Amino acid sequence: MALIDLFPRRLRLPAGLAFPHWQRGVALAVQLLGQQSPWVLVAPPEVGHASLWLDGRELVPGHQVFLVRTAEWVLALVATDKGQVGCSFIPQVVQQVWQALLPQVRDQRLRAQLQALPDHWPLASVALAEEFYQQWLAETVQPPEEWARSVLHEVYTPLSTIGTWTELLLKYRPQLPLRVVQGLQAIAQEVRARQEQWRSWFEPQATQSQVEDWQQQAQARGIALDLHLMTPLPEVLRHLLAQVMPLLLGELPPGAHIQGAAHQKQIEHRKVIALYLQFTPLSESLRWGGGWQCSPHTGRLYPSLAHWQKELAALGGELHWQAQGLELLLPLDVLGQQGLGDEQVGGGRDF
Repeated sequence: MALIDLFPRRLRLPAGLAFPHWQRGVALAVQLLGQQSPWVLVAPPEVGHASLWLDGRELVPGHQVFLVRTAEWVLALVATDKGQVGCSFIPQVVQQVWQALLPQVRDQRLRAQLQALPDHWPLASVALAEEFYQQWLAETVQPPEEWARSVLHEVYTPLSTIGTWTELLLKYRPQLPLRVVQGLQAIAQEVRARQEQWRSWFEPQATQSQVEDWQQQAQARGIALDLHLMTPLPEVLRHLLAQVMPLLLGELPPGAHIQGAAHQKQIEHRKVIALYLQFTPLSESLRWGGGWQCSPHTGRLYPSLAHWQKELAALGGELHWQAQGLELLLPLDVLGQQGLGDEQVGGGRDF
């Protein structure tokens, strides 16, 4: 197996762009090292040296290799002459790369020193991983969505670990002091907010792609579609639209129209996110209540909006609908508490 194949997710670039992208990642990693003295460093000589240093160019032909092991975090960053780039802070991935490199070390004395290193593969902190990827994404040669799955996986791993342990401890809240419970709840809320914040890095591209798909479907059916969805949108709004739009595009006749927007507004001293849709009236025989409804025109089954109404009511929100439109209101402070993102959403008008 090639070294690059050890990375679960890889970025593919034009061959001439992979190396500069790799170089920038290496430079950022070296900055993160600061005054730390790594246990071992696999890198070109111009990058720096450590007490145990290997020149990656001599180990794996056709690959640019950077690997660092410290007492606090590990990182592997590899690029190939075919334009692939792999990067990971995940200990299991870095350990596999390390194990693949060791047999290539011909100096028996040096290999023995490397094998004698502590079997310690620490996971980088969320703050360190975020700092690295935020800077690298800001300078990437590809649009951020190309790195989305890889980066989200990298950042979500430490976040998920923290979140899992926090939720586990909260199951014992009756036995815990109040201040401990409050601290754990604050941590859980922060984890959810950070996860949604990272999703929002890629939300503009994701939302735009979804809207473009709906535009194509509307054009094919002769339906006028006018949506103003500022991004990033809270997850609950994205899910609601993903349910409603297929129904409208599948049931409205040619010549129909759909207008919609999401915006922020003030209601009785409280800020809310408002989503509205207006459209040519649906057939009276297609009801929005109950569990599932079947269209008499197409025979399709659609999930009802009734469960949304209950869920939103539990969050202090409201959902109203009728044959020719719907409106959703959700308090901004609740969005933050639920980890759905306290995003600025603009545009649109009142329903």
